[in-house]
Amino acid sequence: MNNTEAKVTRKAQVQKVLARYPEEFTVFRGLVQNADDAGAENVEIEFQTKEYIGNSSWDEATNGTHVDLSKVNVKIHRQVFKWVVKNDGAVFQQEDWDRIISIVDGNPDDEDEQKIGTFGVGFFSVFNVTECPLVISGKHRKKMFYEGDQLIVESGPAEENKWTIVEMQVKNAQPPATPKPFDLSRFLCTALTFLANVKKVNIHFNGQLLSEVVKIRGKPQEIELPTALMQNSGTGGMTVESVKTILQEVRVTLTKLAYSAGSKDAQCVRKTAVEEEDTDLTKRPVFFQSNFEKPTGHLAKKTGLNGGTNIQDDIAIVNYTVYSAKIMSNMEKFPGLEVETKNKPPSRFLCEAVHVSEIPFCGLEGRVSPYVPQIYSSIEMTKLDRGHGSRLFIGQSTSQTSGIAVHLSSKFIPTVERGSIDLVNGQIAKWNEELLYVGGFLTRLVYEHTMKDIGRQWTESPSPIAAHLKDSLREEALYTMRCFTFRQSTPGSKVGELLQNAFFNCDTSHSLPILSNLGIRDSKEVRQAHADLQPFMKERPVLDGALQGIKLAMIEQLPKEYKVTLYTFRDVLEELRNRTFTEEEMIACIGWWVKRFGKQTKQTSVAISHRNDLLSAAKFRSSSKTSPQDIKLSTIMKFVDARLGYRFFENEGPLPPDTIPIPFTSSLDSNEVIVALGWKNLTIVEWIQYLVSPGLDHSQDICKDAGFSKKVLARLGKSWSSMQPTDRAMIVTHMRSVECVPTNQGHFKPQDAYLPEADLFDELPVIQFSQRYDAVLHDLGINRHVKWCNLEQRVLSTGCSMMRLTSYLQTLRTSMDVQEFTRVKELPIFACEAGTRHCIQQLYSPTPIHRALGLPVLRWGDDLRTGRTDGHASLYAFGLQQCPSLELIIDNASSEDARVRTLAYNFFIRHLDHHYKHYNPADFPTSAFLPCEDGDGSSGYGTPDQAQVFTSPEWEIFGFHTIHRSVLSTDRARLKVKDRPTGAAIMQAMHENSPPSKDVAKKWFELLAVKGILSANELVVISEMKIVPAQSVIASPDGIIPEGADLPAEQPNKCFYSIPDQAKAYHQAIFTYVDYGQTANRFLKICGAKPNPDISDIVEAMIADPQGYLDRTEAYLAKFNVGKTQVYRR
Repeated sequence: MNNTEAKVTRKAQVQKVLARYPEEFTVFRGLVQNADDAGAENVEIEFQTKEYIGNSSWDEATNGTHVDLSKVNVKIHRQVFKWVVKNDGAVFQQEDWDRIISIVDGNPDDEDEQKIGTFGVGFFSVFNVTECPLVISGKHRKKMFYEGDQLIVESGPAEENKWTIVEMQVKNAQPPATPKPFDLSRFLCTALTFLANVKKVNIHFNGQLLSEVVKIRGKPQEIELPTALMQNSGTGGMTVESVKTILQEVRVTLTKLAYSAGSKDAQCVRKTAVEEEDTDLTKRPVFFQSNFEKPTGHLAKKTGLNGGTNIQDDIAIVNYTVYSAKIMSNMEKFPGLEVETKNKPPSRFLCEAVHVSEIPFCGLEGRVSPYVPQIYSSIEMTKLDRGHGSRLFIGQSTSQTSGIAVHLSSKFIPTVERGSIDLVNGQIAKWNEELLYVGGFLTRLVYEHTMKDIGRQWTESPSPIAAHLKDSLREEALYTMRCFTFRQSTPGSKVGELLQNAFFNCDTSHSLPILSNLGIRDSKEVRQAHADLQPFMKERPVLDGALQGIKLAMIEQLPKEYKVTLYTFRDVLEELRNRTFTEEEMIACIGWWVKRFGKQTKQTSVAISHRNDLLSAAKFRSSSKTSPQDIKLSTIMKFVDARLGYRFFENEGPLPPDTIPIPFTSSLDSNEVIVALGWKNLTIVEWIQYLVSPGLDHSQDICKDAGFSKKVLARLGKSWSSMQPTDRAMIVTHMRSVECVPTNQGHFKPQDAYLPEADLFDELPVIQFSQRYDAVLHDLGINRHVKWCNLEQRVLSTGCSMMRLTSYLQTLRTSMDVQEFTRVKELPIFACEAGTRHCIQQLYSPTPIHRALGLPVLRWGDDLRTGRTDGHASLYAFGLQQCPSLELIIDNASSEDARVRTLAYNFFIRHLDHHYKHYNPADFPTSAFLPCEDGDGSSGYGTPDQAQVFTSPEWEIFGFHTIHRSVLSTDRARLKVKDRPTGAAIMQAMHENSPPSKDVAKKWFELLAVKGILSANELVVISEMKIVPAQSVIASPDGIIPEGADLPAEQPNKCFYSIPDQAKAYHQAIFTYVDYGQTANRFLKICGAKPNPDISDIVEAMIADPQGYLDRTEAYLAKFNVGKTQVYRR
């Protein structure tokens, strides 16, 4: 066995070089790349434990089953002992053996220029894992190890096989963290992206398969390069000769063992709660490293990763396109590059790009673990919330991002640290800048190719599914535009800047396909959306509404030549010239134009020129149901002024051919329309003049279509009062010349037509309107009536409907002279319900009260065509009796017929303040119509005069009546019912009811004493009326004892109310003594009664009847002895 020293002799030198490879999976980057350079198609990676290596019967020890790596015993399997990487590429030649012992030599000058190792170091990355790597290839083997600080290479023979093997016994001191198979598989998905030869990589643990990554490349298809894309930067350093597209598929198989090992990414596979709480060290997972995490949740349940045995392998597939550009470099443009790199630069090589639109994960038979897509996270490049994750590749991925969602792989020259590419040092920087131009060219080609493919599908999409498909294509286009929106690249920001400059500047057409509302269009064709123009600008594409959110990104990144601009007037003209607008579109167009130019106080020559161009180019399709046609705006001279206080026609009404329909200008300011378009207002006179012209459609001919004629007359009627007199006169002139008035007999000229009320005998051409406008009808000359002198005899002889006669007379009334009016009142032409005819003054209106009272009632309702029931009211002016006279209603209210009495009384009460406001009770002294009642509950009727009925019941003692309680207090006042009788009425009642009984007399005297309503003269009269029932009493020691029957009544002034003393007791036989109590005696006193007779009374009695005086005295004395008890005699 021969030992030699490596060209790098010091351990420190090796470590210094290894420090330039800080990224994860460094050893696999180098070894897989070396395998690809050697033409290998298959690579196998295996992690072996010492026990597995020392036990040839490992399968027997595990009973031939797959081991759950999460449950391998800690005490036996502490860590992985050896890493093994092998490939089936070409076996090492001598120069290969020589090169692996050198850390600074890349591929020699005469090697294949497509090998990535041209500018790099590869094999020595194994020293990150081991200090004694073993390489076996063909019949030879070499082992490297340190003797002290010196690296020694030991050579020896080996058993020949197809594999080139690198074995790495892990370091004892600070052993490397063995990668999780899940994470390593994810790395390999990216690592295989741009490799030219390697097609499959397997990962094993102790002979058992963990995962498999397979890459399948399709047949390259050369694509035609757009002529507008410049294939070189102009310096001549590099030129794109051709570009091919290659469909590539990556298939990943993850076994249950890979899942059981977990992942460093907690988002991919998480530890279960049970494992987090379990403190038993014998149960902790130890595969590869002690911080193992195990899948949980949905993944664990689906695959049984929590210890079950039903785990199935997961297979997922991703497809994407590789754009491979063949590059030719001109070495004369890079003098000194070979010296700087110590390698000869390639003259022809590839630059490849990958853009994954939206990763189309799929599984076999539809079975895909939800965690398998995490395998492809390194391929996914659009982390929009954190910037793009795409990288530059030098065979394998570097740390340098591209700034857009495109992976780029080519012969970039990295910095010493290999984290990014060198854009600082001389010719290296120039080489990389040229290569970045090629990258920008290629990314632009990818973008154009992707967007144009979306555009092709957009235009070719079948209509039945177009909406759904276009939504999907819109989302794909938005995604693509986001992907190609440049963000700052890291760690070198200049990379992204150079790619962006090349992306835009490589295109001489200065236009970029972007998403518009009409699909994929060049940016120079697309306009910024404008609310006023969008309704009618249909052919000119505008930015899709969904782009507003990213407008400040990609759209704002566009160079000036690429910019999406605002609409131009040329755009509008082009749209107008290319097609005929709909009415809605033309309304929007006119609105935009008026809004833009209507407020100018003075039109410039440019504005006038533009207006002429607009009017000349614009045309729209009329939606008229009667005459749809294309209308050119150049033929329009007038519009309907929206400022008018009336709307004299409707939107569908006919207009002169030089007038724009109403909806086109109804919402616009009329002054602005005049300024912006030069149109004039259409007057109502011009409109009527057009309507009476010949040749109009039948449905819009005022002389043929009755419905339309009525509409026109109705609209004229609404606006007639607001028109100028001259306009009204011109309209009348135009309309009186044609048969424009619809009647029951067809169309007539206005002067030959009549109003309905003029046609008493159904023989005239009368107008038929649901609503009349008499002002315009009058001015047009439509006849309101036939002269009365021409109708009188016919009415007298044949009669006619009272309703129609009434309506006619009402119309005729204003034109009648006094003689005609009087004549009508006297003619017996008005029929009553009994069938006879009378003068109007002899008839009453047809109301229930009149019928109930048996009055002659006007016959009404024999003509139901008018639909009116109250038209007779107009006959009141001719003498129709509206209600019974006061005398008649009072007479009926006093009727013996209870029904008639009640109806008449109620009617009288209802109309007392109106028809019968002159009612005076004194005029009806004998009419007993007032409802009254007495204290005993009896009721009846009383007269309003002669003091029969009063509101107070206390006067019933005199024989008066009280108004009935059913009569409201307000009605009592209206009926002028008094509260009490007059003094004369009281005296009359006293006279008629004398002599009263002593009880009644007592009540009379007491009431009159309290009320005090009698005058002095009335008291004088009463004092001489014999209304006081006499009382004769006998005084005795036992008290006052009544005796005998009632004596005749006496005058109050002949009565005495005090008891005489004993000496004068005999006066009782001569004079009338009474005592009705203190209150009643007070009334008698004011009527002349005295307490006792005075000398004059005695003398008068003696003189009047001397003998009688003596006889009564003696008789009294004989009857009563002096001293005996006196007894009053009544």
